[in-house]
Formats: sequence, C-alpha cells, structure tokens
Amino acid sequence: MMDEILKRMTGTKVLAVVGEIGREKEDAHRFPTHALFIELKNRTKLSEADLREVLEDLEAREIIETGRTLNDIFIALRQ
Repeated sequence: MMDEILKRMTGTKVLAVVGEIGREKEDAHRFPTHALFIELKNRTKLSEADLREVLEDLEAREIIETGRTLNDIFIALRQ
C-alpha cells in the first residue's frame, strides 16, 4: 500500500498524463478523448495495483470519473 504523500504525488502525475492523453486525442480529432487504463499504465510505468490505488483515491476525491468500455476502463477528468 502506498503512503499518503507518495499517493498524492503520484496522483498529480496521473492527472497530468490523463490531461495529456485527452489533449493529444482532441488535437488528432479522435473521440472520445478520455484516457484508457492501459494507456495510463504504459505512460506512468506504475504497477497495475499502484495505478488502481491512485485512481481509486482520485475518484473518491471526485477529481476523476471512471467507467467501463468494451475492453478496458476509461478515466476522464471531472468538469
């Protein structure tokens, strides 16, 4: 389990990557612009368990929203 400070620092990194993926998709006119779990895992180099823990924390704090796609989990910044 990640300690609270590391989780917050990692959460900031994950949020930046989610925003970056969204901007890249929007610039390329690819919709929807949400990030997928596999994209975040590949870019952040976090283990699956650590990434899930960070995403659960961000969702509990209502910073992101997550949901299911056909083959993955999507992550979007709350507006």
